[in-house]
Amino acid sequence: MGEVGRFPEWVEAIVFDLDGTLVETELLKARSYAKVAQELHECVPEDRLRLLQSDSDCQKTIRDVQSEREEILHPIVAPATISEGQKCADRAMKVFLTNLGATSEYIARKLVDELEIEPLLRPAMERFGEEEPWKALYKLRKEMYYDTFATEKNLYESRYPEALKIVEYARQSGIPLAVATSSSTGDAERVLEALRIRSDFKFVVGRDQVRRLIVQCFSIIGSQACGPDVI
Repeated sequence: MGEVGRFPEWVEAIVFDLDGTLVETELLKARSYAKVAQELHECVPEDRLRLLQSDSDCQKTIRDVQSEREEILHPIVAPATISEGQKCADRAMKVFLTNLGATSEYIARKLVDELEIEPLLRPAMERFGEEEPWKALYKLRKEMYYDTFATEKNLYESRYPEALKIVEYARQSGIPLAVATSSSTGDAERVLEALRIRSDFKFVVGRDQVRRLIVQCFSIIGSQACGPDVI
């Protein structure tokens, strides 16, 4: 980092964003939404399986249940169904990547509407105890993200090497560092640990730490039509 030169004397601290600055996690999140969307189309709905297993009137044997389950599963291997699932996954990727920077709620709601997957989310809504489809979709995405995509290896490989060099140089220069991100503090901590730079940052501030302040700011702006100088 010697070629970069010294930081100006007036630099007393540096605050970094996280996603898109130190690491590219947005693509991992997009892939997790795509995978969830695909599986919603290709998996057997849980409520139908429960119906099969609780049909006491027919007195089904285990073999009967397994046979009927295979009949439900059969269309999954058909090219049309797989194609539909992949099509939904591609659309999910597009929706997410064209709305980067939007809130998690906005993206989840948009995916539910544009992919028309509310009926497919009903088992997940029941499982999570959620009344709104977007909340169930968001929780499915988080499960997929942490279980499959946000591994330590994937996060480390998604780092921005040049940005991390700046972090290292600033640390060596004795400049206090912090991260301020729209991600939750816990998520940010996990990513920084995976990048092996958590100890370089004195403060990590996520959305959960500043939400109340943001609400208050927008309340002032909305009620008084104030400019940013008032805030």
